[in-house]
Amino acid sequence: MYPEFLISAMALMISALSALATLYLAQQLSILRRTYLREAKASQMERTLRAVQLPAEISATIDKLLYRAARGDGDELIVNAKEAIEITAALEFLETLATGVLSGVYDEDIAYSRLGDRVVYFYEVAKRFIYESQSRSRASLYVQLTQLARTWQSRERHSSYRF
Repeated sequence: MYPEFLISAMALMISALSALATLYLAQQLSILRRTYLREAKASQMERTLRAVQLPAEISATIDKLLYRAARGDGDELIVNAKEAIEITAALEFLETLATGVLSGVYDEDIAYSRLGDRVVYFYEVAKRFIYESQSRSRASLYVQLTQLARTWQSRERHSSYRF
């Protein structure tokens, strides 16, 4: 029927086409992977930028406490119940943010560049309030915030900071 060398040549061509198709598929999958990773990183950045936009009332509470601490009367954190509620709301917001950062939902470097100083300083000022809240509750309060603040505090520019 067909000469042996022709059958061998056709089998070799089919094998070569198969190898070429495999390489082409691998290249396309690599392109898809890079595109997916780029889009996932962009999505994470968008989520992070939205998350670090502090609501006005949270920002005002943080600023008020930091201002008091800078003035030297930060020991009197809670003057009334309204301030305790405001501080608790700020801590809960930052706890949610810290959970997202530590779990990888938000980009830590972007969050740090936008809020690093404020979170660390606020944590230092509110530390006594946090410890008192933890001692009054059986639940683990502000664990993620504590971990994130300590991690960020250990970064180079906070290494010598102490309130």
